[in-house]
Amino acid sequence: EIIRRCQATIDLQDIFDGKVDTSMVQLQQAIDCGREWKMAYQKTCRLLEKNQPDRPWNFPEGSIFAQIDAFVQRCCDLLEVCEGQQQFACQTRGQAMPVFGGTRAPEINKSLREIEDSFLKNLQRLQSVDYDLLDVRAAKWPDDFSAFKNQMRDLEVMYMNVITGAFEGVGTVQSAVEVLDSFYLLSKRERIKAFVEKKGEHLYNVFLQEINNIQREFQHFRRQPMLPIVQGHPNYAGMALAVKGLMLRVQRQMEDLNSLCYLEPCREQENTRDQYNNLHGVLEGFVRQTFGEWVTELKAMDDQNLAKRLQVGLLTKPEDGTLMQRTKQGLLESNFDKELLKMFQEVYYWEKIQGSGIVVPYAAHDLASQRDTLRILREHVLRVVRDYNQIVIALQPEERKLFTHHLRNLDKTIGPGLSRYNWNNPGIKEYFVRESCRECAKVYDWVKQFKKNNAEIVQVCKQISEMHLIKIEKKTVHREEEFRDVQEKCQEEVQRLFKEALEKITELLLNTYKFFESHPNEIQKEWKVYVEKVDKRVEEALKKAVKTSLQELCRALNGDNKTEPAPLFKIQAVLEEIKVDFKPSVYQMDFKPPMHQ
Repeated sequence: EIIRRCQATIDLQDIFDGKVDTSMVQLQQAIDCGREWKMAYQKTCRLLEKNQPDRPWNFPEGSIFAQIDAFVQRCCDLLEVCEGQQQFACQTRGQAMPVFGGTRAPEINKSLREIEDSFLKNLQRLQSVDYDLLDVRAAKWPDDFSAFKNQMRDLEVMYMNVITGAFEGVGTVQSAVEVLDSFYLLSKRERIKAFVEKKGEHLYNVFLQEINNIQREFQHFRRQPMLPIVQGHPNYAGMALAVKGLMLRVQRQMEDLNSLCYLEPCREQENTRDQYNNLHGVLEGFVRQTFGEWVTELKAMDDQNLAKRLQVGLLTKPEDGTLMQRTKQGLLESNFDKELLKMFQEVYYWEKIQGSGIVVPYAAHDLASQRDTLRILREHVLRVVRDYNQIVIALQPEERKLFTHHLRNLDKTIGPGLSRYNWNNPGIKEYFVRESCRECAKVYDWVKQFKKNNAEIVQVCKQISEMHLIKIEKKTVHREEEFRDVQEKCQEEVQRLFKEALEKITELLLNTYKFFESHPNEIQKEWKVYVEKVDKRVEEALKKAVKTSLQELCRALNGDNKTEPAPLFKIQAVLEEIKVDFKPSVYQMDFKPPMHQ
């Protein structure tokens, strides 16, 4: 009766369809029922033996509970089938699979699908037997289930191989934790669950290797600091930030390990925690030591009087005799204290990592609180520096002499920035920067116009140098009059072009002279030197044009390495009795182009 009632609650179809959660509860209740029935009989026997020794129950339990024991064992076997489905048939049952990362993810997913396919085939063979699985009198069940169980053991081995392969492609603690978590969620059978938990030792080994890598990296960094670590990072705070990064890196990995609450304590875990604590202490000590070195340097700057470093001129002109300064001669520079700039950077980054004994001194913190205001002021002053320097850089040394008067006037405008105004004065932008930039823009427009006119003069001279004073038509034979007419027309055209070039150069020089017309005598002398240079350039262009034209005529008459001389004039030979005469004569062919014109 007990077996019949228990059989009525168990649905075999649900077991094979994957609805194992409900089925496992029903099977466990049937197992508990059978065991409780047997325990109730044994308890009754003990009570009778105690209270009525003369009437004990000496019935053989084997014969009484043979079918109950067989049914309980059958339920245990079916419960193992359900566990197999939980372990190997996740996707068929609609269970969400964890997402594996890395390059081995496709291989892992493929292996799990192959294992699931093999399990489903074995399950189908077990389902298709020709007897009732809940019938305890079925003699074939032990053999069929034994074969199924052996196949599940093989699948367990394959599953553990997949787990091992997944860990082989792992190089970081975070990746190893993700793999371990994923397989722990999938592990249902005791053997696989124990194997996954044992892989925690591998996780600790990966972390120990990472700790060793960080130690080597830190030691190398201490010996050879790579600064600037990132552009804009200061010396001391930059090193502290780099080491703080190492601390955060190892700390996050330790937090990932601590999240694995299901791992049992082991020797590797204790060793890992000791190594982590030692490394964390060393890194934290280095940060504090670096901070102490910076504070010492700050005190050497007279940290109580830092504000006095702002009481200097806004601008400066380097007058040092070094090679680097000579190349910058005449250029402006911002005169903001470079040590203060370094201090602002140090304070900015130290405030980001302060704590654990790191507190920025109040004087440095108070002055650094003005860094944004001072940064904006520096940018305005740098506008003046850029505008002034682009004028100086645009001018060649000889041209600077010509613009001396303009530069002197400009120096008078920016002079207060060199001596009178300092970084504490109000209204720098309104009273100094705006006026200086306006004057610089005015002078720079004159410089650009001068450069443009000069470039056009150079272009005109180039056009003159490329002119052909003699016209030689290739593969054309001329009569005397024809050749003379061609050259006269060519000379007329060349004269017209020369006249236009002269007018254009004169016009450009007059336009340029407007910038220097009212300047003192020393500037007029420099203007005369400039005009003489233009004359020299025109003369060189004319010489080049004459030389090129004569070379072309020589090539036409004598040829060169590539071409033979070609006929240029047509001469008729006239035979008069015994005398031969040429028409036109050789003397008539003596043509001289009117170059003097």
